[in-house]
Amino acid sequence: MYAFCCILTIIPHILPAFSNTTNISTSTSAEKPKSEHRIENQITVAARDVAYYLRAYKFNEYDRRYVTDPGKGIREYYKKFPKPPLRSLHWEVARYCEVSFHECIDYLGKKVKHTGSKRSDDTCVVIDENNWRTENHSVQINTVDEECKRMRKVDDMVADPFEGPLERFQWRTTASYYMCMYTMLQTKELRQLHDETCDNYANCLEGCDNNDPRADDTKPFACALYSFCPDPCCSNKHLNSPEECWNNPDNPCSRENEPGPHRKCSIVLDRNTDFSDIVLNRWNVSCRCPKSGMEWSSMYGTCVDIDECAIRGKHNCDRRVESCVNLPGSFSFLVFSVNAF
Repeated sequence: MYAFCCILTIIPHILPAFSNTTNISTSTSAEKPKSEHRIENQITVAARDVAYYLRAYKFNEYDRRYVTDPGKGIREYYKKFPKPPLRSLHWEVARYCEVSFHECIDYLGKKVKHTGSKRSDDTCVVIDENNWRTENHSVQINTVDEECKRMRKVDDMVADPFEGPLERFQWRTTASYYMCMYTMLQTKELRQLHDETCDNYANCLEGCDNNDPRADDTKPFACALYSFCPDPCCSNKHLNSPEECWNNPDNPCSRENEPGPHRKCSIVLDRNTDFSDIVLNRWNVSCRCPKSGMEWSSMYGTCVDIDECAIRGKHNCDRRVESCVNLPGSFSFLVFSVNAF
């Protein structure tokens, strides 16, 4: 049962050179104007295909390192990335995705074309592309869905083009790490996936058109976040409205605030770009703090005091004659006293 763990068991200190992710290139050299449209279209198609394949991982995969019985596998990577994390990244994914986003998406897009579970064969995608309706096309939908399920079952066991389900697990986990990072870096090609129906679980007819507000492609990076990253704010697999998350006990903002809209939680993209933190599920979220002079700390999972004295513009003390004193939720100042002799 544990014979294969050594292949995937991951050592955090060997994580790639992303300690400073600001140096990662998200574009290649300028292309000739006449070829720009073609290249952009290729990237969009690849991003859609990769997003579909990694949604299948996010919503349907379990930890192949430790679980051999599919019936006992917990499928909750929409909550967090695998724990413990991989000990070693998939070498081929890392080889291309460390270079740049373009190298990464080109490689991933080509790879998923050889898998058994392709976006183009998914029931939800076929229904959408053909404008089918259940009341008029039930026979066609059932036929496509049966074939989709058959291919999914075969792919789950064979896992082409990988050496087996275990390598596929390592590949998709590594790919999700990188694509989530590129989403947090706000790579422009992931801003929208353009007319893509991404609010599904990439599992044939299950979850078609969920209308999950988190998958609204009109919102910047929404589809990319929904496809590539766990949701540290809301552990629900499906949402009908954002309000459903407010009173979820897993919502970090529920700890400090009264029930209702004050519990709104949001993930700040540009504060979640560190590759190691992504792998280890160390997320920075934004929560409201009910008391003034306090701010949310993701590190401690609670509201902490703001040191107004240490932040320029947070206090009005005259440093020439006054000393700023930080207080819980506020500050004060002491006036220097000079005795004349």
